[in-house]
Amino acid sequence: MTKCKVHKPEFKARVPLTAELGIGFVAYSPLGRGMFGGEVIGPESLAEGDRRRDHPRFQDAALAHNLRLVAPVRALAEAKGVATAQVALAWVLSRGEHVVAIPGTRRIEHLEANAAAADITLSQEEIARLDAAIPPGAPREPAIRPDRWRWCTAESGMSQGWMAARRRCRARLASRYQM
Repeated sequence: MTKCKVHKPEFKARVPLTAELGIGFVAYSPLGRGMFGGEVIGPESLAEGDRRRDHPRFQDAALAHNLRLVAPVRALAEAKGVATAQVALAWVLSRGEHVVAIPGTRRIEHLEANAAAADITLSQEEIARLDAAIPPGAPREPAIRPDRWRWCTAESGMSQGWMAARRRCRARLASRYQM
């Protein structure tokens, strides 16, 4: 099993490779932390205390650029009479039977809508249109500015132990499988 954020350039290469090798592929953050959920329409739509306010993808010019990328998905969703998030998930799932999307949600109605995305079929033309409009690497995600690191470091109260464990696990896998 491998995972990758669907907006990263390596997504396009990893999906067919994992299919060829018979490995499951987990599409991490397939709705772009809510960007494709339809509720983020500008910086004002993020509530005070919303951690996304500190995320580079939701900053200034990056947010404006990324919201323009949502437009073709929203237009297709409106044409099909479904939610934007459902089309985004159907697009990810169209990559193959071995692809699993793990969208996060706090609301049962979003969970049900996300699950219903598996029943939406996109034509090859629709998939090609979305692929052309939003190629991997198109979303902007500038580097995290040092003044915003507090939310991803020990200063925020997060344990650094999980990062050390993750590095040890990766090192073991790399040595075992000559990665």
